[in-house]
Amino acid sequence: MKPVAIAWLAVTLVAACAEPRSTSVMPRSTQTQRPGQVMPGLDPKSEIAQLDQVLEAERVKMGLPEPANVGRSCPDCPLAPAEPFSNPPSSQDPVCRPASNDACRDSCTLSDSICGNAQRICTLAQQLPGDAWAAEKCTSGKAVCEAAHDKCCHCQ
Repeated sequence: MKPVAIAWLAVTLVAACAEPRSTSVMPRSTQTQRPGQVMPGLDPKSEIAQLDQVLEAERVKMGLPEPANVGRSCPDCPLAPAEPFSNPPSSQDPVCRPASNDACRDSCTLSDSICGNAQRICTLAQQLPGDAWAAEKCTSGKAVCEAAHDKCCHCQ
């Protein structure tokens, strides 16, 4: 073999065997975490923003409408402080009876993720008392969670 061909083969093999580069913005330590989890140690607002992006993408994937003016019927009124779910809705609830097909399983998986993210958003929003943006993300997350849970539980 010619030296150029050998060098090309060596470079090709090294490139093929090298660890693939991640395009994710998340650090490697979180690559195995479930979708929706964010890097620990972020400030609450940054974590809320990341969780809200995931929640929004999952809302769209489920075909759920955007929450309409959640908690803001009076724009000049103070927003109530964020309250976490005492027990977020889950597809494992005994009253939740979706059909056992792939579409319903997918819907319930997304619903559980949305509700988990909404609960985390509300927990973080509690750390930011008086922050209207954080409280609104909590309120809208709860509304999306309720809609997602309803869609999961009534899936046929």
